[in-house]
Amino acid sequence: MELIGDRNFLRGFYLQGPDPSAHDRWVEKIVSPFPQNRQKPLWWVAQWWTPFPFSQVAPHRKGEEMVWENESRRFAWNPQNGHFSMSLDSHKEYQALYHAPRASSKTPWSHFLLEQDFEASPNIEELSSLRAKIRFSIEKCVLFDRESFDPSLHAAQLLWYLTIQPQKGPYSPAGKNFIWLGIPLFDSRTPYEEKAAFLDVGNPGSTNRLIYNLDSRDYLPSPVEIGKEYSVDFDLLPKAKEAIAYARENKILPPDGPLYANYMNFGWELPGSYEASASIQTISLEAEL
Repeated sequence: MELIGDRNFLRGFYLQGPDPSAHDRWVEKIVSPFPQNRQKPLWWVAQWWTPFPFSQVAPHRKGEEMVWENESRRFAWNPQNGHFSMSLDSHKEYQALYHAPRASSKTPWSHFLLEQDFEASPNIEELSSLRAKIRFSIEKCVLFDRESFDPSLHAAQLLWYLTIQPQKGPYSPAGKNFIWLGIPLFDSRTPYEEKAAFLDVGNPGSTNRLIYNLDSRDYLPSPVEIGKEYSVDFDLLPKAKEAIAYARENKILPPDGPLYANYMNFGWELPGSYEASASIQTISLEAEL
């Protein structure tokens, strides 16, 4: 079964406010580009820490695409085939917020994410495979404020995350136990991401949960170059079980019992001053019982 619903973005979006520390998934606005479709949205849009919220603008049609854009962000999608692109200019955002580049690890950074709670949350132990598929290209990644660049603080990252939790139900950053399973796709600082396990702590809006990032060499055929298209298609299930074993050994998840894949997010995190854009031809999670 396909876990990701509404892959052509026909049912609209729950738009969250810019401050993730203020509310538990507080919805600022429901955006319905196609009023004839009366189904509730499946997608959420996270616009963490932006001074230019999407609530001030509405998507509009441009040729075959729907386009949602403002001073620093752009989301465009084709409702016929589900192709979409996401662009973020964190340089403009940091200048508007701080009049300077981000200078401390404790300073929040610009996020632009698509999120979804899976309508069907499969029990990991009942799966024979969990196929992750994405076809994407990085169209632009331009660094600003080069004189103050610090690789320990500044980066442009395209990331795909799932959550795994002991109970069925929607994702809640505050209310339930879970772990993050990360599929890094692009990092401006390095050709590949190495496997890493660490806690999501230290910033306003941090979830204080385990992040278990995969080694991108396990699924990327070569280092990602600007303008080149990449196709990822691999069974995520063995890596999910590896993350679960680590979490159980470290007493982060219960030692036994069911565990469910219940949520995903995808998009840009720009701790550095960048203008970055990605184009996505397809994104899919196929669970086989």
